[in-house]
Amino acid sequence: MANIITRRFFIGRSAFAAMMASFTSVPLFVQRALAEGNIGINGKKVLFIFLRGANDGINSVIPIQDPAYATARPTIGLDKDPAVLYDAVTGKADVQPAGYTHAINLGNGFAALHPALYNLSSVYNDGDLALVHRVAYRNQSRSHFDSQNYWENGAPNNNPLKCTRRCLLHRK
Repeated sequence: MANIITRRFFIGRSAFAAMMASFTSVPLFVQRALAEGNIGINGKKVLFIFLRGANDGINSVIPIQDPAYATARPTIGLDKDPAVLYDAVTGKADVQPAGYTHAINLGNGFAALHPALYNLSSVYNDGDLALVHRVAYRNQSRSHFDSQNYWENGAPNNNPLKCTRRCLLHRK
């Protein structure tokens, strides 16, 4: 449990890292995760970041080429930059400065990145970050809590904290 940090701590550190962006474009927490070479095969690791509550995953890694995105999010959806070809597959994200207001092209022909995450573009382009979006698993429920539990322990639909009414009746 020592590696779990609160959402407030993460956002505070991220804000600090963004302020330090004039020294480097990579946030400090990402630098530390990439520099720590004693875990993982060949120094590679998977870093999951869960922002419990208030993070809109569809507006973090944006399905910008999905026509349903703009329809479903008329007020909170991010706009395309009219000067960018989002359907072009280049394999590289556009590197944009702080203050950019459009969805950042990821160069995969489909997805884009929220402009507040602009400093991750260079990490992505260096091959040190994979953005996996729209991931599902068999027999998933529509519960965000069940999905988080699955990704944290690798056991879909096996939540020991969940108990049905019938289960509670049998405990008596």
